[in-house]
Amino acid sequence: MAANHHLWYGFTMMPLPATVRLCLDAPPQVQQLAIRVHRAGTTGSYCFDDFWCFHCYRYRARLELAGASLELRPGQVGFTAPGVATTYHWAQRSPHGYAHFRVADGGRGWVLPALLDLGEAFEPFYRQFEEAVGAWSHQPRRAEARLWDLLWQVVERAPAAPSGELPAHPALRAAVRRIELGLSEPLAVGSLATAVGLSHNQLTRMFRAAFGTTVVGYIRRRRFAQAQYLLQHTAQPIKAIAAEVGLGDLQRFNKLVRRETGQSPRAWRSGGHAT
Repeated sequence: MAANHHLWYGFTMMPLPATVRLCLDAPPQVQQLAIRVHRAGTTGSYCFDDFWCFHCYRYRARLELAGASLELRPGQVGFTAPGVATTYHWAQRSPHGYAHFRVADGGRGWVLPALLDLGEAFEPFYRQFEEAVGAWSHQPRRAEARLWDLLWQVVERAPAAPSGELPAHPALRAAVRRIELGLSEPLAVGSLATAVGLSHNQLTRMFRAAFGTTVVGYIRRRRFAQAQYLLQHTAQPIKAIAAEVGLGDLQRFNKLVRRETGQSPRAWRSGGHAT
């Protein structure tokens, strides 16, 4: 652990406000999941060598973290990496939720702030955390799955960092979500951009940076992936598949499949690709 107001979290060493690098390629292996309350005027010191700590704070307190002093407030969530010492000073009754967990080594790590304010999103987030706690004693795998999702929610809400390893802009995520939910319907780039609060050009630039293609190219790619699956794994008529992926015009559908495979949908399906 580094001193002099520098923190060592996973693989990243940065001055406060510190970051952590957390791998979420697999569900966290939960050691403890609980809602607890600390009494006013008490102090607690912790250092867990083998697992991560995640807290949902509903109180104000002072936190000493590797030589630095931080002020905690309601609505924040925080991470402490294995081997990092913390000391809490609770001046008031302090309700909170916490999880202790291990994560798999290797894989891609997400760079996150060690302390993040969720603002108005905190209360619904906390209710989901309470659901995980309620399931922990009798449905531990379900509790781990819920915690895994909550950690991904934190990843999505984390601000951008110079490392460029954080997820894409929220508007881009919103656009991708709208595409996935609306593949069976007509999708216009202008309407999509307006819905997520961007201009046509801004959205196009974001898609090029994130996916190496235009918005239209991304939609085409996703439609083909869906069509490919349906051609391989179902006996649906080709016309029905075309409609299901938002291309009711068989000529457009045939053109899409030929572009990707060099064959017509029928020839590609009968050429040993179906299961």
